[in-house]
Amino acid sequence: MYERRRFRFGEFELDATHPELRRRGVTIPLQPRPLRLLLLLIENRERVVSKHEVRQWWGAAVTDQSITSALRDIRRALDDSASAPRWIRTRPKIGYRFIGEVVVLA
Repeated sequence: MYERRRFRFGEFELDATHPELRRRGVTIPLQPRPLRLLLLLIENRERVVSKHEVRQWWGAAVTDQSITSALRDIRRALDDSASAPRWIRTRPKIGYRFIGEVVVLA
């Protein structure tokens, strides 16, 4: 499903092979959809991912509330804030963008 890659940003590492988020080597529990949404945002970090695209990617009837809930879970896991984002910026009515610096590990 995903390429064999890992991404490092700040003190976090996201393994795309068997999606898992770690902070300083310790696994952070995150449900599969928020975890996969984080991966989608990181893999497309060079641009804003539209809400429409997230809905298509989700693959089912999804509400704005479902997306908001997944982003809230991601932000909580990353100690991020919507009002002062370090990792994910929301573009109101447009979409979302991962804004942190990412190092791709083989």
